[in-house]
Amino acid sequence: MVDSSVSEPWVLGLAASHNGAACLLQGERIVGAIQEERLTRVKRAPLVPSRPFRSLHYLLDAAGIEASAIDAVVLCPLHSPDAAHNDLDRHPELCKTPRYVIPHHYGHAMGAYAQSGFESAMVCVIDAMGSRFADLPRGEQEAVVGLQEEHKGPTIPGCEARELVSFYAAEGGALRPLEKHLGGHDVFDPQGDFRPHMMGFVGLGVMYMSVAQQIFGHWGDSGKLMGLAPFGSANIPRETFWGLEDELFFFSKELHTRIRHDERWPNHERFYADLAASTQRALEEGLEHLWMRLKRHPFSRKLCYAGGVALNSVANEELIRKAHFDEVFIMPAAADCGTAIGAAYHGFLELGGHLRGRAHTHDFWGKDYGVGTPSEETLQAVAKRLCEGDVIAWFQGGSEFGPRALGHRSILADPRRPEARERLNSVVKGREGFRPFAPVVLAEHAARWFEFGSEKRESPFMLRVVPVRKERRSQVPSITHVDGTSRPQTLKREQEATLFRLLEIFNERSAVPMLLNTSFNVMGEPIVETPQEALELARSRDIDYLVLGEQLILTKCD
Repeated sequence: MVDSSVSEPWVLGLAASHNGAACLLQGERIVGAIQEERLTRVKRAPLVPSRPFRSLHYLLDAAGIEASAIDAVVLCPLHSPDAAHNDLDRHPELCKTPRYVIPHHYGHAMGAYAQSGFESAMVCVIDAMGSRFADLPRGEQEAVVGLQEEHKGPTIPGCEARELVSFYAAEGGALRPLEKHLGGHDVFDPQGDFRPHMMGFVGLGVMYMSVAQQIFGHWGDSGKLMGLAPFGSANIPRETFWGLEDELFFFSKELHTRIRHDERWPNHERFYADLAASTQRALEEGLEHLWMRLKRHPFSRKLCYAGGVALNSVANEELIRKAHFDEVFIMPAAADCGTAIGAAYHGFLELGGHLRGRAHTHDFWGKDYGVGTPSEETLQAVAKRLCEGDVIAWFQGGSEFGPRALGHRSILADPRRPEARERLNSVVKGREGFRPFAPVVLAEHAARWFEFGSEKRESPFMLRVVPVRKERRSQVPSITHVDGTSRPQTLKREQEATLFRLLEIFNERSAVPMLLNTSFNVMGEPIVETPQEALELARSRDIDYLVLGEQLILTKCD
């Protein structure tokens, strides 16, 4: 039995998924949150609740408590909570801790709502796969639309119905399901042909993920697909991907019949670029249909948005500009790791807590390693070296929880230098040459460089793609994509004062109020977490200097 009389309870939220993570609250305050991959150094590492996982002791160390101090643990599993690997009774330290279990999309939704600061809002979750119909509570089952009866049970091999889209009404700390779309994930080849083939398009998220896997070889390469799309033409009809019947999606198998090989990029370069562009357009048009459905529930003019599809920054801009919500909050940790935050807040509310409507303005939930902060003299030296073309690795404070480097685990460069993009892609990070880079820009100058339209002129979590103003593109070529767009992070002093000051100094020297900002990692590896990892990676790649807290370290020896 959970003791609901604890005024500032310690609550541990667990994202039990392929992108595993944990979040620790004390009362309403996030003490820390970390993805398992940052600690295991294995990209997309799972968190398995039934056995020891590294994020537990990382968070306990950050908080200065023992596992016995935790008042409740909340599990948000992607697969059945009854599965042996989700059994917390088997965990050596958490087996006696009171616990709750929540569905996958609910975890996404609660995380976005709790971080938004909104008292009331619509909440939308869109991803590739959530909980099974059989694992949903009755209220969520009753909100499901258009699901065939045979897909509701757990016994049909390969086609269990799972969450794809969920709409909630959020108010006073409670979520009420409004509408849910589920689909049967078909893992079998309908033609009985076992040559390589794409996964079935059972939802928009799966559609995008499946094409990414076809082109690049892994379902987690959706970000690459978004970057490749502007190089192609959207000449594959939308009907090749999906159609509507009674205003609900059905998905075509035409591409699965047509593409029967596992030849990856850069093979079929022209076709794959066109396929990427066509898939991006099909996603955006599908999302537009969902926004129309969402607005039929006239609950609130504010929107919270999460789920893996919410990391598609190009589609996010369409949402912000065309869906006409008064305010849109997109959760920075929109992918599965973010359900750990939602799980923790669910536990806090179950123990009698109340959300006070405070918006989260940063994503730095990792622990501080005590390396200090650079002096004014060091920042001046860093800005000078950036102006001279050096590449600078940047390590400050606690790490970012989501996938974007927002100024604590970054690699920085001069956006005026076109050669910076090629150097960073091919030499430093080992990425494909078509992949773009994003800037971090002083918020008060952002509208003079980027076209935000008439909407809110900020993007604190690097989740919007907007045009670079035409007259500015030649000044910042390394952060301007082939279609003239960029994905800026707008920065205010109160969000990250040290990086803000560096931008000020760089602007004074160059008349450009931004820097190229990319994550401190190489392709296929997680972002660095510790000072030692930062030092080792900086020395092993073509990086000139590392700013490690208060230290400026030369990493190259000629």
